[in-house]
Amino acid sequence: MKARNVWRGLCVALAVVLGALVAAPASSATTDAARLAAAGIDVGAIAPGWSIVGDEVWWDGGQIRRTLDAAADYPCSAGWLCIYRDANFKGYMFVAQDPGEYLYLANYGFNDQASSWINRRSADGRWWYHEKSQPNPYRCVYGNVSMGGLGSDNDQMSTVVLYTSPSVC
Repeated sequence: MKARNVWRGLCVALAVVLGALVAAPASSATTDAARLAAAGIDVGAIAPGWSIVGDEVWWDGGQIRRTLDAAADYPCSAGWLCIYRDANFKGYMFVAQDPGEYLYLANYGFNDQASSWINRRSADGRWWYHEKSQPNPYRCVYGNVSMGGLGSDNDQMSTVVLYTSPSVC
């Protein structure tokens, strides 16, 4: 009889523990990591300080962003450089607007993925192949210009910098 009561007590305790584990909501960090992984982003490889806001990953309070939904149509807002994973401004999008900083796209889960871009800024920018190789060829990103396809430069963009002048390139 005593063994049966002990066994019953253990079963009840186990049921309570399992019920609590099943009912416990997933932590925000786990959910965010899963959303990033679903978008092909390695959490361990991206720049720190990110947060998920709606359908985007933000860095620097939203000054640098990357979308999480490849199927959505993302317009490029005035004042931003928008880089798209697919041709004709489709797929995942990486956006930036602050000049002067070299943005290593691997830090944002976007290295060697660009297939089109729109520069809705009046100033130029540049992008480079393979940030650590020499020579380091670059391409101009002219102000208020777009490229719906990158031809032989497709999936080669590794680093981007935005300038304050429309006459750098």
